[in-house]
Amino acid sequence: MAAIHTLADVTVPLFVAHTFALYLEKYQIIKLQTEATMAMPDTGAGTLYIDGKWRHAAAGRTFPVTNPATSEILAQISAAETQDVREAVAAAESAFPGWAARTAYGRAGYLYEAHRLMLERAEDLARLMTTEQGKPLRTARIEVQYAADFLIWFAEEAKRVYGQTIPSARADQRFMVLHQPVGVVGAVTPWNYPISMLTRKIGPALAAGCTVVLKPAQQTPLCAVEVFRILHEVGVPAGMSSSATPRCASSRSPGPRRSASGSRRVRPGRSNASHSSWAVMHRSSCFRTRIRHTPRGALHW
Repeated sequence: MAAIHTLADVTVPLFVAHTFALYLEKYQIIKLQTEATMAMPDTGAGTLYIDGKWRHAAAGRTFPVTNPATSEILAQISAAETQDVREAVAAAESAFPGWAARTAYGRAGYLYEAHRLMLERAEDLARLMTTEQGKPLRTARIEVQYAADFLIWFAEEAKRVYGQTIPSARADQRFMVLHQPVGVVGAVTPWNYPISMLTRKIGPALAAGCTVVLKPAQQTPLCAVEVFRILHEVGVPAGMSSSATPRCASSRSPGPRRSASGSRRVRPGRSNASHSSWAVMHRSSCFRTRIRHTPRGALHW
């Protein structure tokens, strides 16, 4: 006679298995604390990355970043204030013309190198994320992989920013549409994806020819420090990207909407879109469209 299984026969083993899996993940996080803490980034020179240099906040203030599993203080982070953000925006604005003048292939080269170095340091970055943010190590490793993928994906997309020609009502005219970088991009990233959200915003901006000022989440600034260390080591020119973390999160922007000189608006980067519209939104954030009118005879194909 066939055995009759009740719902309890199925659900109880599943509940036990799920509980045991959660226990293993929690145990894995605690077990990694000693190993991961040994690889904490060096913050002695400050954690603000402005104009290609690591520095302390102008006011000298710091705040602690802690391990969410043990409440252990991992490091003291430089607390950026308005003056620091103004300097970061000014440096980014000054560097913008030179960066925008490079070819898409030239800019992509830096992102290729950052992709390579991020993969080389994938294990260290994953362990840092687990220690600082609390994400299971397996999940952290996956995030580092696709964070690196964002860099190489946008490096390739920058080569495909095509223009177009528009028919004219006059026989002696032709209209050309060009997409050009907008200037300084201001980016704000969350704590729950502390590495992938950085590359998802920095990648398209740099690939498009823009410069970037980033405010990482105050709960996970060490992950941002390591990402910017990678950009520094692959030779991204000074002023191309800057990172500044304020002490307290706020609904208001930590810095001015215009640079210190007031001559160029800081353009907010957007990434909270559905996957299908993601590339389009990034492109509209990082490029401006210009229609150029030229006499038909002046074009050289």
